[in-house]
Amino acid sequence: MIPNPQSIHKIGQSLKTHGKEGYLRIDIEAHYLKDLSNARAIFIDLEGSRVPFLIEDVKIKNQVLVKLDAVNDPESANPLQLKSIFLHESDLSEVPKVISSQVEMLVGFQLKDQNDQDKGQIESLEEYPHQLMAMIMQGDRSFLLPIHEEMIMDINPKEKWLQLKWPQGIEDV
Repeated sequence: MIPNPQSIHKIGQSLKTHGKEGYLRIDIEAHYLKDLSNARAIFIDLEGSRVPFLIEDVKIKNQVLVKLDAVNDPESANPLQLKSIFLHESDLSEVPKVISSQVEMLVGFQLKDQNDQDKGQIESLEEYPHQLMAMIMQGDRSFLLPIHEEMIMDINPKEKWLQLKWPQGIEDV
């Protein structure tokens, strides 16, 4: 069963492979470490789809290493490098709360960058610790975009668009 996109939450990103057994080094926020250790599966964004992988082992020392089921060598782990990592909300001790204040009106707004180029549409807003994140739909793919007040260049509520100082490469994170 494919999870509802709102029921899985980004916790970090995979980095490079580690060792001969197919471990992935991952970068996650510290408050998700315990959740990752207790989870049965993670979701990895592969070509716009969030694909589930069962977790075989998690090692947390100077770095976070994850061993996934059926990923037994660096060659099978290589395609999983530098990808967004998600957990199902049932595995999170604290689910980021969806915003329900004045910024809620931004859902459905079109985004423009500083050069007036269309960058997608805001699908939802979520509040993480010290961070407002917007789920952006860009064609057939989605990604999270941090929203900071200093990024906002212009807003037109009547025409429903928001112009931002667009971080270079954010769509590839």
